[in-house]
Parts: sequence; C-alpha cells; structure tokens
Amino acid sequence: MKNMKGMLLLSLMTLPVFGASYAEDAVETAEIKPAEVQVTEEVKVEEKPIIEKKIYGHDEMVILPQLGNMSLHAKLDTGAKTASLNALDLKIFTKNKEKWVRFQVESGKKYYEFPIKRMSRIKKRSGEIDSPNDETSAERPVIELEVCMGDQKKKLEVNLTDRAHFTFPILIGKIGLTKLKAIVDPSASKLSTPTCPTTK
Repeated sequence: MKNMKGMLLLSLMTLPVFGASYAEDAVETAEIKPAEVQVTEEVKVEEKPIIEKKIYGHDEMVILPQLGNMSLHAKLDTGAKTASLNALDLKIFTKNKEKWVRFQVESGKKYYEFPIKRMSRIKKRSGEIDSPNDETSAERPVIELEVCMGDQKKKLEVNLTDRAHFTFPILIGKIGLTKLKAIVDPSASKLSTPTCPTTK
C-alpha cells in the first residue's frame, strides 16, 4: 500500500515537468512566419523646367524687326494684359478676302500693312477719353508682331491705337512680359539693350 502511494506521489511530481517539456517542444516546432513587409510605391514628382528670367526696368528699348528694325522706347506695364502700339492714319481694308490694316507708327513716315488676327474691345485709359460723352471702350485691330527686348525675340499680339497722348509709343502687358521672360523692377529704367538677331 505504501509502495502504491509512493508511485502515485512520484508520478504527480513529474507531471508538471513533462507538461513543461511538451509546451517547449510545441513552441520550437511551431511555424515561424516572417514579418510582413509593407512595400510602398515610390511616388515620382515631375520636376518643372527652370525658366531663367531677366530683370528689366519700368521702361526699355525694344526693336521691331518687321518694321524695318525700328527701335522704340517701350513701357513695361504689369497692370495691362496685352501689348499696344502707336498707329496713326489707321485704315482697315480687304486683301485676298482677308481683313488687313495699314498704319504709320510715326507721322509722315512709312506705312506698314499687316493681316488682322482679330478685333479686340479695349477699355480706354484716361488719356484717350477726350470728353465725358466719349465711349469708355474702343474696338481695335490686333496684329502679330515680333518684339525684341534684351536677348529675347517673341511674336506678340499687339493692338493698334493712337498713343499720341502717351509718353511711350509701345506698351507691353503681362502676356508679352511672360513670353519675354521678364521680371519688372518699377524703380529702374533701361536695364537692357536689344541684342537678338534682327531682320534685314
């Protein structure tokens, strides 16, 4: 009887050891899964090309190759949208079933003829309104004209009007200034000399 109790006691004492050993084996034989690696797709940011711009003054000298390389004193106006050229004795006529315009830039001098690209209604400036009864806007012919400023030569849309009331015979607005890669310093004047190739 005593032997039976001793054996029973011995088996009870060794049971936790066997259980612990079994648990360790289970851990060792368990399949170890590698940690999941999250792959993020690389986002490519498209780099914009760097546009080199040049600083110009409030007014600059420009050359108009299509008008016999005429040199004019231009006002650079970031408050205006388009470009405007002095045009005297302006006449619109039909040529080859298209609308053309004939004009002088300087009174009594050479006439120039260009096809009209479109007609544009432009708000008049204070210097263009002679009396309170005058209309505040006017329809002007628009031509395409090459303008050389600094080392840039670009074709700009230019509206034609009598600018005799103004100091500058040509005005270049923000559309033209953007094409000419210009930054305007209003405190400066004549910071450049036209150097682009001219038309013979």
